Amino acid sequence: MKSVLSIVIFVMLVSTAWGQFSGQLMPAGTVLKGSAEGGGYFGIYEDARGLVGSYRFGISGYTDFGTRVGFIDFDAHGNNDTGLLLGGDIKYQVMEVRIMDPLDLSVGGIFETMLGIGNNSFSIGGYVTGSYPIELNSGRRIYPYGRMIFRMEWYDKTDSDFDPGLNLGASMELNESTFVSAEIQFDDYFGLMIGLIFGF
Repeated sequence: MKSVLSIVIFVMLVSTAWGQFSGQLMPAGTVLKGSAEGGGYFGIYEDARGLVGSYRFGISGYTDFGTRVGFIDFDAHGNNDTGLLLGGDIKYQVMEVRIMDPLDLSVGGIFETMLGIGNNSFSIGGYVTGSYPIELNSGRRIYPYGRMIFRMEWYDKTDSDFDPGLNLGASMELNESTFVSAEIQFDDYFGLMIGLIFGF
C-alpha cells in the first residue's frame, strides 16, 4: 500500500504539461485474433469533460491494437474550448492467469494528440498494465487493474516534457461480451472515467 501511495504522489508532483486523456477502461488481456471490441467512456477531469469512443482489434494470439477519437471540453479561467482527441495504442500480453501465471500483464506503446486547443499537443510513450480476475458469487468476474504509462509530450510547438501517469480501476463482466468499467487517473489532469465495452 505504501508503494502505491508513493507512486501516486510522485506522478502528481512531477507532471506539469497537458496530461493524458485516454483511459485504460479494460484489464490487461488482449482481444482474440480476428475479434473486435467497441466502446465509449465519459471522463470528468480537472477543468475538463470528455466523451471518447474506442475500437480494438485482435491481430494475433496475444497482440491487439486500439484507436480512440473523442472531444475534450475545457472550462478553465473563463475560457470554453473544445479539442479533438485522437489516439491509438498497440498491446502485447506477456502473462496470463489462465496458464497459471500470477496475474495478467501486458506491455504496449501509445500515442495521443489534442487538436484545436492552443498550439495543440502530441504525446508518445510506453505502458504496463496488470490485472487479476476475481469471480463473484453470481458467476460473473470483476477485473481490478492498473496501468503505469511513461511518455514524452510536446506542446506549444517547441516545449516538451517527460510525463508519467497512473490509472487504477476495475472492469466488471455484465455478460460474455459486455463490460462496464470505472477508473481514476493520476496525471496532470486528475480524472474519473466511466465506460462500457462490448465485443462484436
